[in-house]
Amino acid sequence: MIARPIAAISLSLLAGAPLAQPGAPPSRPAPRTRLTALPPGSIADGAAPIEVRLSGPPAAGSPTPLLSPSVAGKWTAVAGGERFEPASTLEPCSTYTLTVWAGTTATGQRPLGKRRTLRLNVACPSVRGLQQALARLRYLPYAVRAHHGRNSGSKKESRALAARYAYSPPGRLVPDVSGAPGLWYGKLDPTTKGALMVFQGAHGPAPTGVP
Repeated sequence: MIARPIAAISLSLLAGAPLAQPGAPPSRPAPRTRLTALPPGSIADGAAPIEVRLSGPPAAGSPTPLLSPSVAGKWTAVAGGERFEPASTLEPCSTYTLTVWAGTTATGQRPLGKRRTLRLNVACPSVRGLQQALARLRYLPYAVRAHHGRNSGSKKESRALAARYAYSPPGRLVPDVSGAPGLWYGKLDPTTKGALMVFQGAHGPAPTGVP
């Protein structure tokens, strides 16, 4: 066996190694994904979409947020995060838990690293929304007058449209029969409460007059 000088061995090991560029800064790890915006804890309009905003577009394979209990709708990746569009509405007067997973990843960034949960309290529709719904269902002798004319009337409504009207009632109510009882628009007055009790009695729940 022929001994090789230490210097020769060192040179042979370095022969295939790339030469370091003088003054080149060390490579930095990719930044960690950040949550830049979450839905408010109080959802005023259950029919509106909710968004989870990230520090970049969602990466391929990034887990979708979760709403619990489940509700009909669809999550879609958007430029700055994820958006949930309910098929009609989040359940009014209820509470959901929104989970954003630790593996949530923005493109070119590292995962979030920590799971986040948020309680979402969905508001009840307004009394105006209730009054308009009772009028469209013919439990109040009033009609909805919007800027583009009369709404709905005897036509069938989709659940999504009814939900949108509940949270954003269009126009105003006007009597559609002579001698219609007075109505205090926006208040649970005797006329509205009586109509609600008739509706409740016809559809099963106890006629309490409570929305």
